Amino acid sequence: MIFAHAESCTQTPDTDSRHLSASHKKKPFRKVLTFALAAVMAASVAGSIAQPAQAASRSKTARARTAWNFLRSQGFSKKAAAGILGNMDQESGISATSRSGSCYGLIQWTGSRKSALKRYARKQGTGTGNLKTQLKFMVYKDCSGLKRRMARNDSSVAQATRYFEVTYERAGIPAMSRRISKANYWYKKFA
Repeated sequence: MIFAHAESCTQTPDTDSRHLSASHKKKPFRKVLTFALAAVMAASVAGSIAQPAQAASRSKTARARTAWNFLRSQGFSKKAAAGILGNMDQESGISATSRSGSCYGLIQWTGSRKSALKRYARKQGTGTGNLKTQLKFMVYKDCSGLKRRMARNDSSVAQATRYFEVTYERAGIPAMSRRISKANYWYKKFA
Protein backbone atom coordinates (compact mmCIF):
# COMPACT_ATOMS: atom_id res chain seq x y z
CA MET A 1 0.00 0.00 0.00
CA ILE A 2 2.80 2.43 0.79
CA PHE A 3 4.29 1.99 -2.67
CA ALA A 4 0.99 2.90 -4.30
CA HIS A 5 1.39 6.38 -2.86
CA ALA A 6 5.11 6.73 -3.46
CA GLU A 7 4.74 8.70 -6.69
CA SER A 8 2.78 11.47 -4.96
CA CYS A 9 5.13 11.56 -2.00
CA THR A 10 8.56 11.94 -3.48
CA GLN A 11 10.91 14.20 -1.61
CA THR A 12 13.90 15.92 -3.11
CA PRO A 13 17.16 15.43 -1.21
CA ASP A 14 17.33 19.05 -0.06
CA THR A 15 13.72 19.15 1.15
CA ASP A 16 13.21 19.02 4.87
CA SER A 17 9.82 18.33 6.49
CA ARG A 18 10.08 21.64 8.43
CA HIS A 19 9.95 23.57 5.15
CA LEU A 20 7.15 21.67 3.42
CA SER A 21 4.03 23.36 2.16
CA ALA A 22 0.69 22.62 3.79
CA SER A 23 -0.25 20.17 1.05
CA HIS A 24 2.89 18.12 1.75
CA LYS A 25 2.22 18.06 5.50
CA LYS A 26 -0.97 16.09 4.78
CA LYS A 27 1.22 13.16 3.75
CA PRO A 28 3.01 12.23 6.97
CA PHE A 29 4.10 8.82 5.77
CA ARG A 30 6.60 10.35 3.33
CA LYS A 31 9.46 10.15 5.81
CA VAL A 32 8.42 6.65 6.79
CA LEU A 33 8.45 5.64 3.14
CA THR A 34 11.88 7.17 2.61
CA PHE A 35 13.29 5.39 5.66
CA ALA A 36 11.55 2.12 4.75
CA LEU A 37 12.98 2.19 1.24
CA ALA A 38 16.43 3.00 2.59
CA ALA A 39 16.17 0.12 5.07
CA VAL A 40 15.11 -2.32 2.35
CA MET A 41 17.98 -1.22 0.13
CA ALA A 42 20.49 -1.49 2.99
CA ALA A 43 19.21 -4.93 3.96
CA SER A 44 19.42 -6.05 0.36
CA VAL A 45 23.00 -4.89 0.06
CA ALA A 46 23.85 -6.57 3.37
CA GLY A 47 22.43 -9.83 2.06
CA SER A 48 19.76 -10.29 4.70
CA ILE A 49 16.98 -10.33 2.12
CA ALA A 50 18.65 -13.24 0.30
CA GLN A 51 18.29 -15.52 3.34
CA PRO A 52 14.63 -16.42 2.80
CA ALA A 53 15.45 -17.54 -0.75
CA GLN A 54 18.20 -19.77 0.62
CA ALA A 55 15.83 -21.14 3.25
CA ALA A 56 13.25 -21.86 0.55
CA SER A 57 15.88 -23.78 -1.37
CA ARG A 58 16.65 -25.89 1.71
CA SER A 59 12.93 -26.41 2.22
CA LYS A 60 12.47 -27.49 -1.39
CA THR A 61 15.36 -29.92 -1.05
CA ALA A 62 13.79 -31.33 2.11
CA ARG A 63 10.47 -31.84 0.30
CA ALA A 64 12.30 -33.44 -2.62
CA ARG A 65 14.14 -35.76 -0.23
CA THR A 66 10.82 -36.78 1.36
CA ALA A 67 9.30 -37.49 -2.05
CA TRP A 68 12.44 -39.35 -3.19
CA ASN A 69 12.47 -41.53 -0.08
CA PHE A 70 8.77 -42.29 -0.41
CA LEU A 71 9.04 -43.20 -4.09
CA ARG A 72 12.09 -45.37 -3.47
CA SER A 73 10.34 -47.09 -0.53
CA GLN A 74 7.47 -47.93 -2.89
CA GLY A 75 9.85 -49.69 -5.29
CA PHE A 76 10.43 -46.97 -7.88
CA SER A 77 13.90 -47.09 -9.41
CA LYS A 78 16.25 -44.16 -8.89
CA LYS A 79 15.73 -43.03 -12.47
CA ALA A 80 11.94 -43.25 -12.18
CA ALA A 81 11.97 -41.35 -8.87
CA ALA A 82 14.15 -38.65 -10.44
CA GLY A 83 11.85 -38.45 -13.48
CA ILE A 84 8.82 -37.96 -11.24
CA LEU A 85 10.67 -35.34 -9.15
CA GLY A 86 11.68 -33.47 -12.31
CA ASN A 87 8.02 -33.29 -13.29
CA MET A 88 6.94 -32.21 -9.81
CA ASP A 89 9.64 -29.56 -9.75
CA GLN A 90 8.50 -28.16 -13.09
CA GLU A 91 4.85 -28.17 -12.07
CA SER A 92 4.93 -26.94 -8.48
CA GLY A 93 8.48 -26.50 -7.25
CA ILE A 94 7.76 -29.72 -5.32
CA SER A 95 5.20 -27.88 -3.22
CA ALA A 96 2.06 -29.71 -2.12
CA THR A 97 0.31 -26.36 -1.60
CA SER A 98 1.23 -24.78 -4.94
CA ARG A 99 -1.64 -23.18 -6.86
CA SER A 100 -1.81 -22.05 -10.46
CA GLY A 101 -5.26 -21.01 -11.54
CA SER A 102 -7.55 -23.94 -10.78
CA CYS A 103 -4.62 -26.38 -10.54
CA TYR A 104 -3.32 -27.54 -7.18
CA GLY A 105 -0.49 -29.44 -5.54
CA LEU A 106 2.62 -31.35 -6.53
CA ILE A 107 1.26 -32.40 -9.91
CA GLN A 108 -1.06 -29.41 -10.34
CA TRP A 109 -4.16 -31.58 -10.25
CA THR A 110 -7.30 -30.11 -11.76
CA GLY A 111 -10.89 -31.13 -12.45
CA SER A 112 -11.94 -34.65 -11.48
CA ARG A 113 -8.41 -35.59 -10.40
CA LYS A 114 -8.32 -32.65 -8.00
CA SER A 115 -11.74 -33.65 -6.62
CA ALA A 116 -10.52 -37.23 -6.17
CA LEU A 117 -7.46 -35.92 -4.29
CA LYS A 118 -9.75 -33.96 -1.94
CA ARG A 119 -11.88 -37.06 -1.26
CA TYR A 120 -8.78 -39.18 -0.68
CA ALA A 121 -7.33 -36.63 1.77
CA ARG A 122 -10.61 -36.51 3.72
CA LYS A 123 -10.65 -40.32 3.98
CA GLN A 124 -7.04 -40.25 5.18
CA GLY A 125 -7.87 -37.57 7.76
CA THR A 126 -5.30 -35.16 6.33
CA GLY A 127 -5.43 -31.96 4.37
CA THR A 128 -5.04 -31.85 0.60
CA GLY A 129 -1.83 -29.84 1.07
CA ASN A 130 -0.08 -32.72 2.83
CA LEU A 131 2.97 -33.89 0.87
CA LYS A 132 2.73 -37.57 1.82
CA THR A 133 -1.02 -37.63 1.20
CA GLN A 134 -0.45 -36.39 -2.35
CA LEU A 135 2.35 -38.88 -2.94
CA LYS A 136 0.20 -41.77 -1.69
CA PHE A 137 -2.74 -40.57 -3.77
CA MET A 138 -0.57 -40.45 -6.88
CA VAL A 139 0.84 -43.95 -6.36
CA TYR A 140 -2.16 -45.82 -4.92
CA LYS A 141 -5.31 -44.12 -6.14
CA ASP A 142 -4.88 -41.85 -9.10
CA CYS A 143 -2.76 -44.10 -11.28
CA SER A 144 -2.80 -47.78 -10.44
CA GLY A 145 0.10 -49.62 -11.99
CA LEU A 146 2.27 -46.49 -12.18
CA LYS A 147 5.27 -48.21 -10.59
CA ARG A 148 5.07 -51.20 -12.91
CA ARG A 149 4.76 -49.02 -16.01
CA MET A 150 7.54 -46.69 -14.88
CA ALA A 151 9.81 -49.72 -14.37
CA ARG A 152 9.44 -50.56 -18.06
CA ASN A 153 10.28 -47.00 -19.08
CA ASP A 154 13.25 -45.98 -16.99
CA SER A 155 16.31 -46.91 -19.02
CA SER A 156 17.41 -43.29 -18.51
CA VAL A 157 16.35 -40.34 -16.39
CA ALA A 158 15.21 -38.56 -19.57
CA GLN A 159 13.05 -41.51 -20.65
CA ALA A 160 11.45 -41.80 -17.20
CA THR A 161 10.78 -38.06 -17.15
CA ARG A 162 9.18 -38.11 -20.59
CA TYR A 163 7.13 -41.20 -19.81
CA PHE A 164 5.72 -39.73 -16.59
CA GLU A 165 4.83 -36.46 -18.31
CA VAL A 166 3.15 -38.10 -21.30
CA THR A 167 1.20 -40.79 -19.40
CA TYR A 168 0.49 -39.16 -16.07
CA GLU A 169 1.24 -35.45 -15.93
CA ARG A 170 -0.05 -34.46 -19.39
CA ALA A 171 0.98 -30.81 -19.08
CA GLY A 172 -0.48 -28.25 -21.43
CA ILE A 173 3.00 -26.95 -22.21
CA PRO A 174 5.44 -29.71 -21.27
CA ALA A 175 8.72 -27.72 -21.37
CA MET A 176 10.35 -31.12 -21.55
CA SER A 177 13.96 -29.95 -21.57
CA ARG A 178 13.39 -28.19 -18.23
CA ARG A 179 11.70 -31.26 -16.76
CA ILE A 180 14.60 -33.45 -17.83
CA SER A 181 17.16 -30.96 -16.52
CA LYS A 182 15.41 -30.85 -13.15
CA ALA A 183 15.13 -34.64 -13.07
CA ASN A 184 18.85 -35.00 -13.77
CA TYR A 185 19.56 -32.52 -10.97
CA TRP A 186 17.59 -34.59 -8.44
CA TYR A 187 19.11 -37.83 -9.72
CA LYS A 188 22.64 -36.47 -9.17
CA LYS A 189 21.67 -35.11 -5.77
CA PHE A 190 20.03 -38.24 -4.35
CA ALA A 191 21.13 -41.33 -6.34
